[in-house]
Amino acid sequence: MLSELKKRKLTAFFKTFDADNNGFIEKSDIETIVKNLTAVRNEAIGSSTYNFLHQKYMADWEGLLQATDTNGDGKISLDEWFVFHDLQLQAEIPYWRAGEKTSVQFLFELIDLNKNGEIGADEYALFLKAYHVKDDSNTIFKRLDLNNDGSISLQEFINACEQFYTSDDENAVGNWLFGAF
Repeated sequence: MLSELKKRKLTAFFKTFDADNNGFIEKSDIETIVKNLTAVRNEAIGSSTYNFLHQKYMADWEGLLQATDTNGDGKISLDEWFVFHDLQLQAEIPYWRAGEKTSVQFLFELIDLNKNGEIGADEYALFLKAYHVKDDSNTIFKRLDLNNDGSISLQEFINACEQFYTSDDENAVGNWLFGAF
């Protein structure tokens, strides 16, 4: 069973996907995120970057919808989101750790726009903007940059993601991946 802290974090995460704020994650929300991620890269809809992101996100959407949409209405409610994540926390290998390239590694590479193996404050700000997170990106970034070197390494990011999903410590750094919770 999810703790109240995990529910608060997962609600904040849910809201990053719910682009139209109607209380559900729908295919159109995912398409909005793809458009936003393309725009922050100064790429056009129809570009190779857009096509890659669209294909990846739509495939992920279909998998998430299949695993999460228990009532078959073609959208994901917050309650369905909670059930899915509760089951993932009990799984031997949760989805964020599964696959040849984990979803955490993919997300890191997605945010690392200049491909230097680190996430800078500007890159994280653009990511948060694409996911329409309104909280101050500098505050979030400073919390995640554990060694205060001005960047987030892959290992720092992996640790933060792990904390986000699993920690019941109110002060865990990873709680702030998607802003205030």
